[in-house]
Amino acid sequence: MTVILEFELPADSFEFGGRLELPRGVELEVEQLVPVEDTVMPFSWVSGDFESFERSVEEAGVRYTLMVEDEERGRNLYRLEWDASDSDLMDALLGCHGAVLNAKGTREDWTFNVRFEEREDMSRFHERCSQAGLGVGIVRVYNPVEVSGDFREGMTSTQRRTLLDAFEAGYFEIPRETSLVDLAEEYDVSDQAVSERLRRATSRLIDDALVLEEADNVALMKSSDD
Repeated sequence: MTVILEFELPADSFEFGGRLELPRGVELEVEQLVPVEDTVMPFSWVSGDFESFERSVEEAGVRYTLMVEDEERGRNLYRLEWDASDSDLMDALLGCHGAVLNAKGTREDWTFNVRFEEREDMSRFHERCSQAGLGVGIVRVYNPVEVSGDFREGMTSTQRRTLLDAFEAGYFEIPRETSLVDLAEEYDVSDQAVSERLRRATSRLIDDALVLEEADNVALMKSSDD
């Protein structure tokens, strides 16, 4: 059964992150990662100082192509091309049939979401990363089908819509880009009512996710010990 592993690791613990040395304040979000033989071509959104980013890419010997300039959101889409023949992380991903759904990187660390077709593949990937000393830290393990089903059953349509609207409006950003009052005006209800919807929806979301995560993490660690 398909399972998704979210993990973190220090930027300098794997070949690409260590070589690139992103400038401070620059964030890179991988939208698509395409392996071609020993070469990897990530399509990545970059925010921050673009000139510093392009300079660091050139110094790292990574080829890049500017694809899209998104001035409204203050980010650019790049295609990066680098040699992955000596990458322990890519070897582990390819060897265990892992597909990178997305990844975010800064100068200090990276976060990956990787889909595996079988739990055994995920366990082998974790073992290979440990053997290579990559310093992988597991954030969570989840099954997208099971999670979405639980959320639909446990959350009312109003709660779900309010939670999604709040997320899209930037209520959970730091700093917040909207307020309870703003959200309440959209629904023509009190800010207390919106707060209650968000509290109940978030409670259900966390409860379901943590229960599933705990069960999967136990299975992962048990498999790794074996």
